[in-house]
Amino acid sequence: MGMNTRINRFGRDLLDTLEGDRIFLSPFGIYTTLASLAHGADEGSATSRELLRALYCASIHELDEAARGMSATVEGNGRFRSANLILVDSTESKEKGVAPEFKDSVSGLFGTAVDTADFKSDSALIRERIREWAKESTDGMIGDFESQVSADTMAAILNAVVFKDKWFYFFDPDDSSTEIFHNADGTVTKQRMMSNSLTQPEHYAQDDRFRMLGLRYMSGCMMYILLPLAGDDLHVLDEWRSESPEYRESFMSENAMEVDELKIVLPRFEMTCDYNLKDALADLGIERSLSDDAEYTRIIEGAQLKIGSAKHKAKIRVDEMGTEAAAVTEVVMVGCTAMPPAPPVQEFVCDIPFIFSICAEDGTMLFTGYYGSADRK
Repeated sequence: MGMNTRINRFGRDLLDTLEGDRIFLSPFGIYTTLASLAHGADEGSATSRELLRALYCASIHELDEAARGMSATVEGNGRFRSANLILVDSTESKEKGVAPEFKDSVSGLFGTAVDTADFKSDSALIRERIREWAKESTDGMIGDFESQVSADTMAAILNAVVFKDKWFYFFDPDDSSTEIFHNADGTVTKQRMMSNSLTQPEHYAQDDRFRMLGLRYMSGCMMYILLPLAGDDLHVLDEWRSESPEYRESFMSENAMEVDELKIVLPRFEMTCDYNLKDALADLGIERSLSDDAEYTRIIEGAQLKIGSAKHKAKIRVDEMGTEAAAVTEVVMVGCTAMPPAPPVQEFVCDIPFIFSICAEDGTMLFTGYYGSADRK
């Protein structure tokens, strides 16, 4: 199984756990954070097996191979960046030391900076430090990240990703107009809509339920947009979730078709989403990591840790020129209290709820989301 397949499956799993009429997240960023965390678990333990299973890896060695592929994705794309930081409590690290193998693994695989922080004495200062790091690492897109670290924190594992790119075929602002968007709850909202006519779109797929269009960025990255086949169907998210993983994974390749010309109508929109990831992780089967039975003993030598909190914040802006997107993921570790084929269509009008993903040239899902309600002004 390729690296991009693992991340994409993980991304679909995450999308299935989240609710609301607007969803946006970075599977790449969350996967990277959990991959770093996996190196802190006892190899072969129940905690390790549970986490690796959620990441679609059979072993830590297989995960390392996936991580190398992730690094290649970042290095091969100048419009997408990923930064990683791990802070370890200075008191704990001074007394016991950061496990050298853990530090070497995360530094080598992810380029992670590992540093100390005085959580016990000045957690407020550390929260501000993390906020500044998140702002800098996302080019200012996420400048108000509220870290969950506290005096009880023993380690914080952080990732930030940012993507800024222009459309290969930009939308002419003169062609934009205010139109009606049909929200998932049945209401309607006036929304600024962009339009463009594409001659022989590079990526288009359709069957008797869904249709998907790929829009290219200058870097070669793609935004894939999924709509129901019926133009008045407002339930694309529920219907897509009801399909089997095999169907969703193969939909594009097995239903690809040629279209001579396609008119695309797409909202100009912004979204900011903030998630407590603990519930999502539990839904993915990562439960032991949250309990006192967690076996994270390879981060700080002589200390047994568990996930105390997990947070993800993501933001996206889409307009006629292109897309800007960023996300920050934080996993806070605390101590354990116990040891242990159809005819071509002529239009692709996104005036109903749709699912979208931003993917690297190799197909890796960098961001994904659901737009179920228009901007309410």
